[in-house]
Amino acid sequence: MGLAICAVDKKFKIIERNDGFLEWTKSTLKKSLPIGSVLFDVLPPKACVALKQLFKTALAGEHHLADIHLDLKSQKDKWIFVRVCPLFDASGDVVGVLMTLRDITEQKRIEAENTYNRQLYLTLARHIPESNMFLIDRDRRFLIAEGSEMRKDGISPEMWAGKLVHEVDKKMFDGIEHLLKRVFSGKTAETEVNAVDKIYAIQLVPVRNESQKIYAAMGLMRNITRYKQIEQELTASLKEKERALEELAEANSVKTKLLAELRSQTEFLEKQTREDALTGLYNRRYLNMQLEQEFKRAKRYGNPLSVVMCDIDYFKKINDTFSHQVGDEVLKTLGRIFKAYSRSVDTVARFGGEEFVLVLPETPKEKAVLLCEKLRAAVEHYPWSEIHKELSVTMSFGVSDNVRLSHYEKLLAEADEKLYEAKNSGRNRVAY
Repeated sequence: MGLAICAVDKKFKIIERNDGFLEWTKSTLKKSLPIGSVLFDVLPPKACVALKQLFKTALAGEHHLADIHLDLKSQKDKWIFVRVCPLFDASGDVVGVLMTLRDITEQKRIEAENTYNRQLYLTLARHIPESNMFLIDRDRRFLIAEGSEMRKDGISPEMWAGKLVHEVDKKMFDGIEHLLKRVFSGKTAETEVNAVDKIYAIQLVPVRNESQKIYAAMGLMRNITRYKQIEQELTASLKEKERALEELAEANSVKTKLLAELRSQTEFLEKQTREDALTGLYNRRYLNMQLEQEFKRAKRYGNPLSVVMCDIDYFKKINDTFSHQVGDEVLKTLGRIFKAYSRSVDTVARFGGEEFVLVLPETPKEKAVLLCEKLRAAVEHYPWSEIHKELSVTMSFGVSDNVRLSHYEKLLAEADEKLYEAKNSGRNRVAY
């Protein structure tokens, strides 16, 4: 499960620990902590301060949890999620602390990346003159709204975020409802809307998630009231008309440029979505890219490369018997198991449905098979009853390292054939 467990006495000496804790200290702290050693003798100073505070609450009889930053000079930023609780003796007295910890470094990295992307979007929107930018979900609710026009009118992003469009301005909602239907069908749309004493030009484009499903409409809303006033005055004189036409042509050029920038920004944001939302593993698009690169590298330098195709045995039966919600929990749990057993250089991806693919650089077949056996056993012996009392899960694996093939897709296909052999041989096994 990737969970490290350690018990200490009141002097913070280790009295028990599991294999997960030993592996974590060895891989992260580069040290081994035998029974009787003091936990805080090997942890970084800042982490010790935070942990000691948690331990004090546990020794006082309380449960507590926190995210703790490990300031390791020899490594990049490391984060752990820590939960502590009091350890009682037979008479009910607190004699120590039980601590569980889990590495959340990747989770912190993703959170920082998402925060960066959101700030990038808001900064872009804030600096486009006379404009607002927004995201509207399928329920017609604002996810994000920001722009110089909103700021000028004293509207902060928080005032619109989470609200339905018709709650903000019913007249505007009536004007763009048919366009939203068009966008959520996969097309772009644009219109002009009158709001109070202003006129806005609105361009809408669909936004897709990592599964290529449209989950929001991204809009650019420009205040064109000034240009409309000029348009109404065109009949006053030919000279005024010519001047107005030049301004409209310029405005159209600006609109086209902004729309191109918006599309470019959408493409950029889509490139960031390379993970499967349910399992936290890589998605199929990113897998193909990494597999192609590793395949070419292996052929060029003659290095070993193994590819594993695996899937859940009788997954449809799990969904039909226990519900799709239980099926989703199974997929999430498998994602955590795969992460716990994989290296940073490995690519672990959800291929689709209940299928997963592992790309293992610098790994000959025999080592890949050993890894698959560990994964198979970890899945089989996982306490699935915590999800449903009657649930049990097994997986079948197919392994190939044949980089002599002409294309990486053929290597993947050969691993799939081995998976088929494992299925036909009774499932819950590794074929290679």
